[in-house]
Amino acid sequence: MEQLSLTELDISSLYNATNWIYFDMNNKPLLSIEKIGLRVKESPDSFSMNLKKNQRVDFQSQHENGYLYFLESGSVSIYRVSDDVLTINMKSPSIIGLTQLRNYSKYHYLRCDGECMVWAIKKSDFERILDEREYWGYAFDILSYIAIIYYERDIMISRSNAKMIVIDHLRQLWKLTQVEGEVHSIYKFILSRNNISRSAVHKVISELSHAGSIEVHRGKLVNLSMDEMPLTP
Repeated sequence: MEQLSLTELDISSLYNATNWIYFDMNNKPLLSIEKIGLRVKESPDSFSMNLKKNQRVDFQSQHENGYLYFLESGSVSIYRVSDDVLTINMKSPSIIGLTQLRNYSKYHYLRCDGECMVWAIKKSDFERILDEREYWGYAFDILSYIAIIYYERDIMISRSNAKMIVIDHLRQLWKLTQVEGEVHSIYKFILSRNNISRSAVHKVISELSHAGSIEVHRGKLVNLSMDEMPLTP
C-alpha cells in the first residue's frame, strides 16, 4: 500500500519530540492532518480521485451520503454556493469538509487550482475512524485551524470602506507570498474574494504604489512595506 511521506512512526517521533501538536508557520496542524489522512487512505471504504484543474467537487447535503476529503497533493479553492465568492484556499495536506460533518446544509463547493490527488470517504465511515482511533482531538485541531482562517477572513471583508478591505487583503497576500515563495495577481486575489469593483481596487493600488507602500509589477505584488501601510483610511 502506498504510504504518506510522513509515516506513523515519524508522526509519533515528531509528537514525542515536540510534546505538542505540530504546527507549521501558518499554524496548520500538520500532525493532526497527517494522522487522519493516513487512516483515510488506509480505509477500505475510501477511494482516490485524480482531479484536473478547475474541476468542481460538491459537498452533498445528505448526512448518510455526504463525503469528506483528504487532499493529498495539490491545492483547491473553496467557493460559497450562494454567490460563487472564493472564501479560502487550501493546500495539501488538508482534511476538507469537517465543518460539514454533522451539517445538513450545503454552503460551499471546492474547485481544483491545478491537478489534485484527493481521497474521498463517506461521513459515516469517517466518523467511525475518529471513534475507533480516538482521533476526535485531531479533528478538533483541524476545526480550530479552519475557524481561525475564517475569523481572519471576516476581519478582512468586514471593513467599512474599500480602501481598508484592499489594504488588509494586500497584507494577507504578502504573507502568503512570503510563505509560498510565489507571486500572485493582486486583482484576482482580491476580486475573487469580495464583491468590490476593479476600479476601486485599482484606485487604492495606485495610491499605495505612489506612496511607496507597495511595489507592483504587471498586476502582481512584488514588495510590501508593513511600516508604510496605512492602519486607517
